[in-house]
Amino acid sequence: MSLTIAPLVAWRPNVVYDGKDSNSILVKSKSHARELLDGFLRGASCEEDLLLHLPRSLLDDDSVSEILQSVKKAKRKYTYDPERRILKVFSMARPVHDAFVTFAIFWFNRRLSCLTAEEEDSVLVSTELIQMTGVLHTAHGKKSLAWRKYPDLLVQFGDFASKKIPRLVIEVGFSESYGDLRHNAHQWLEKSYPRVPLVMIVKIEEDVVSLKRRKTTPEYQSTLKHLIANYGSSERCNENGIDGIGMDASSDSFYKDLESEISICDWVGPLRIFLSRNMGDGLHRPCPS
Repeated sequence: MSLTIAPLVAWRPNVVYDGKDSNSILVKSKSHARELLDGFLRGASCEEDLLLHLPRSLLDDDSVSEILQSVKKAKRKYTYDPERRILKVFSMARPVHDAFVTFAIFWFNRRLSCLTAEEEDSVLVSTELIQMTGVLHTAHGKKSLAWRKYPDLLVQFGDFASKKIPRLVIEVGFSESYGDLRHNAHQWLEKSYPRVPLVMIVKIEEDVVSLKRRKTTPEYQSTLKHLIANYGSSERCNENGIDGIGMDASSDSFYKDLESEISICDWVGPLRIFLSRNMGDGLHRPCPS
């Protein structure tokens, strides 16, 4: 499986994170929510999703709702978990995350090719929204909750003529902490309708220290200048004091030529992947190596 990863400039605001086990940002006010959302959407491309911890009252603020409407118009996704009060805005660029999901879909499809046509019709691999239910405990008593949640990968089984039943959800985390993923798994097992009996957690960690070290090497700096000179815009070349060739980005060969000159290790640090199974019986099991 090959990846083409463009250099990314991460947008990192000055924030306070919500708890040790979550990467969600604790939102203090309406203006703070608008600042974080606007900065994320207008800033440079970033591979990490935006996770905000905020109450529903802030989400329903007119100015915040207006920004979220612009997210929809740009055909980007966001979800709000009322139980955990976390707003998740999906990043435009998610190459590491999406590469693993693509690989998982490829793996399942290869296995399905071994089935008969009738058996294959009983299995569906998708990423469709699933209904979630729950109860929120407030100062005024209990409040029923209902929302929908995107799985990274959903495997369903069932008769061709009937509605297929979810049996396995795979959650892939790159920007989320392991604690965030464990909370997601718990919700799938306890709140989904119909209930999902098995959740697979895939936590991806990048060695950013090694990546930063590589970016200081003469080899990397030479490669970067070459890419900017050959494929960068005139503005980018001027910013870096480089005489650019100014290739036409609309040409048929532009992205093919760019892909041939990019090395993944220049843009992504070494990755470690942790797998664990979470069962409907409440047990959490690491996957066998």
